[in-house]
Amino acid sequence: MNMLTIAQLQSLLDTYGADAARWPPEQRVAALELLAGSSQARALHAEARRLDEALGTASARADRQLWPSAGAQQAALARLRAGVAGRISQAPPPQTHPGVLERLASFLQMGGGAGKAGWLAITAAGCVAIFAGFLIGAWYGAPAAGPDDTLLYALQPMPLQLGQ
Repeated sequence: MNMLTIAQLQSLLDTYGADAARWPPEQRVAALELLAGSSQARALHAEARRLDEALGTASARADRQLWPSAGAQQAALARLRAGVAGRISQAPPPQTHPGVLERLASFLQMGGGAGKAGWLAITAAGCVAIFAGFLIGAWYGAPAAGPDDTLLYALQPMPLQLGQ
């Protein structure tokens, strides 16, 4: 039969606790024999039992604090919902920023902010854009008619040949 030492019993108690039912079966008989014949082993076992009881009491208390009764949970949830609903009702409405189309419509309704001068500015800007388009078209004109006188060839931009 295998005999356990005090150090091995201490390791067994540290690992599995004082309850012999949790000890591995191959070491249980030897540990119980050591407990029956050694006062030092019984003192270690008593200390391990006190530690197990303290851990069990603390665990039960923590379970009660972490998991309150169903009525307490419902009351806490109702308080949370009431608080959220109160904050939502007190919150100012969200501010929306007008998009490009809304700003343009507002600008046109106000006449550009300066009456007829606003419409004049819009017309002048349009004319400048059209003139710029004509200039770009003139610089990148179609090449002289040749063997490749097709529509696709005519639409190809040509590099500027300045100084010729």
